[in-house]
Amino acid sequence: MASPDFRQYVDLTINDVQPADIYNEAVAYAKTVLPDFSPKTGTVEDAVLQAISYVSGLMTGAINRLPNGLMEGVLNLYGFTRSQSSFATGSVIFTAIDSTGVTIPAGTRIAYVETTGGETIQHVFATDSEVTISSGSTTSAAVPVTAVSSGTKPTIDDGDSMVLLTASNRILSVAFSGTLSQGTTGETDAEYFARGATYLSSLSEALVTSTQVTNYLLTTYIEAKRAKTLDITGIYKFDGVQIFESSGDLGASVTGAAPGDAYPTPLAGDLIRIVGASDTKFNKVYEITSIDSTTFYVTDTSGASSGEVFTGDYTVEVLMNMQDPNLGGFGTGPQERPGYALTVVSKNDGTGVTEATKTSAISDISDRLVAGLTYDVVNALTVDINVEINISVLSGFDEIAVRDNVEAVIGEYLSTQSWNWDQKIRANNILARAATVAGVDYVDSVTMTLDAGELLASVDGGTGDVDFGYRGTLPIATVSCGAI
Repeated sequence: MASPDFRQYVDLTINDVQPADIYNEAVAYAKTVLPDFSPKTGTVEDAVLQAISYVSGLMTGAINRLPNGLMEGVLNLYGFTRSQSSFATGSVIFTAIDSTGVTIPAGTRIAYVETTGGETIQHVFATDSEVTISSGSTTSAAVPVTAVSSGTKPTIDDGDSMVLLTASNRILSVAFSGTLSQGTTGETDAEYFARGATYLSSLSEALVTSTQVTNYLLTTYIEAKRAKTLDITGIYKFDGVQIFESSGDLGASVTGAAPGDAYPTPLAGDLIRIVGASDTKFNKVYEITSIDSTTFYVTDTSGASSGEVFTGDYTVEVLMNMQDPNLGGFGTGPQERPGYALTVVSKNDGTGVTEATKTSAISDISDRLVAGLTYDVVNALTVDINVEINISVLSGFDEIAVRDNVEAVIGEYLSTQSWNWDQKIRANNILARAATVAGVDYVDSVTMTLDAGELLASVDGGTGDVDFGYRGTLPIATVSCGAI
């Protein structure tokens, strides 16, 4: 693999002069001493100048690439490796045209055809080994296949039809078998160096500050793309036993401790979050209506049918200590917990990381923290926000293009990938950014609204700002721009 692009740190491309430019500058320099110097094509002096210019161009290009390769080498010396892409794998079953038997060689190519947006894309796989359909049978055993190109592939279900690409007059059809094991997309140069810079800033046998903890987690666990560590903050978790619907209420029973053992004791109006349930409709935030010795009760049934019962592993998180102490109206209020630290994490799109990643990070980072500090990791909270912007477009600009550009600028500002973990989204900040887009005469209005029943945030009726009531919250914004 070629060395990554290091120009965002040391940009030497201004010195990438071409041999022809070097030649012309050499001739110009020679004329300062010999004003009448004018090398003729085919002469010795012209050949020497051209040869020197060519060699100088090669050397300049090679020297300018040294920082790229050297920096990757330095990071490797620190044990920091680049995340490479991998290939998706699965299995297919071949069906022959008759039962006389056929041998299908290794490397036989098949493809899954994906149609999206009117475009047809072939995702090509190749068989890993030879397979024989014995005489008397028309179908093969499941044959392992590997994608020809690395990266993620679309979901392929068991039994989906595949296209045979390698010519054969003995194969009737090919179908996918089992479950696709996804490949992964390697890091871009920008992602690799950004992670490397964060890694270097986190180097220490012990993690003392919240920034060190955050940097270490982001560089060690590739799945986590966003993270924020909260000091003197702990979260109570309960192992779930059963989720059940009863008379329009939902109950979540727990084990190991009574719901009232959390500190401070959760009351009606406080929030909990269920995570890790295999029936994913239950994985969300709820407002407590009551608790007893074993169960949290809420009125949101998450679409469960009457009398429905879910039994399986899940976790109940009590969110009180994640509240913003500067905002009221979000439950009983947070309590500082000296001796505790909590990191909220997410992927770039705001979705949570796997339980395996969180468990590994908790164990790993706890070993690096000062003695006596209790550490935990939870997935970030998210809030859906609808943003409507009305602008006036300057004469001479394409209205649709300007509106699209405004939506793109504000969408990037409010994206889960770039949001700075602030507890407030200010309407004036959105207005100011929209006003800087080329073609915008002025911004007439900015309106932000939340989904009905949103528990984690509120809209300030005076300013139109959105206040997040809980720390570690990311916005998921839908932006629309109109013109007046």
